[in-house]
Amino acid sequence: MAPLHIAAFHGELSCFKALAEKGADMTTINTKGQEPIHLAVMRNHPEIVKYMFEKSVNLESQCFQGKQPLHYAAQHGSLESLIVLVERNCDIDIGDNSGCVPAHLASKSDKIDCLRFLVKQGCTLDMTQGEGKTFAHLAAQNGSTKCLHWLLEKGVNPNAADGYGNTVGHCAAEKGHAECFNCYVQHNGSLSVLNEKNETPIQSGRRHGAPVRLEKAAKGELQCSQCIAKNKRLDWEFAHRPSAVEAGIIQTGQIAYTNPVSTKKSQKTRKLEPPLPNSAKGRASQASNVSNLFLTQNYMPVRDITTKFYGQHLDSYTNK
Repeated sequence: MAPLHIAAFHGELSCFKALAEKGADMTTINTKGQEPIHLAVMRNHPEIVKYMFEKSVNLESQCFQGKQPLHYAAQHGSLESLIVLVERNCDIDIGDNSGCVPAHLASKSDKIDCLRFLVKQGCTLDMTQGEGKTFAHLAAQNGSTKCLHWLLEKGVNPNAADGYGNTVGHCAAEKGHAECFNCYVQHNGSLSVLNEKNETPIQSGRRHGAPVRLEKAAKGELQCSQCIAKNKRLDWEFAHRPSAVEAGIIQTGQIAYTNPVSTKKSQKTRKLEPPLPNSAKGRASQASNVSNLFLTQNYMPVRDITTKFYGQHLDSYTNK
């Protein structure tokens, strides 16, 4: 391991710069094929990543496992470094040697913030790796309860099969992850679906030595902590829901205090408002014109300062 690796790993930017300015190679690799940038994102040192980008270092270099810095950032939960890499146009859909994209590794390691960020950036939830496993399969297989619960809440199919016919339930059962298995059950996971070995999820778990915990999870005696938290939140919201009167007040407030955006038509309407004429006939005609202006849908009363701070005035609704 070169001195640059050590400086990058510990986030010593000043030392890293000094070594680089003295001619140290910023692309040197260790025994795993990792460059300093891999170690920097592994320990979440975005300032070093930015410096290396300024020096035109390749941000998509691969180690011997085919992992790019994005993979390491997602796997280790280095959200700030992940954001820096994505902002510099690194590909979020690139796979490593096993076909895992960064979001697969985030799911596997239960790094929920990184997973959410990658999905927000456009990573699709049903992407598969080399064995046909989705993010949810890997989350269940590795006991990543937070990521699995979030994925199932987003609408991921719990009964989707990987390359071996295993559902999310099979993956959780094989490793004895009872919380993940209960989360699978609570999100309409099937207990009767068969994989290529003609085993149900519980049979698969029994063969791998975890029958008791899985049966408790299937019956709800052992529950997913994320599902418990969700149910508590829903119970609280139901118990503290507004009354009919409160709901009416809230709805009225949302309507009455919208902040209007002045349109060209409304601005034109104001400019066209003529001065009061001298003749009685003119006054009658003018009154009719003003009345029509109040009935115009885009008319906004001249209360600019009040509207700015308190929302559109009620007169603009009562006079429509």
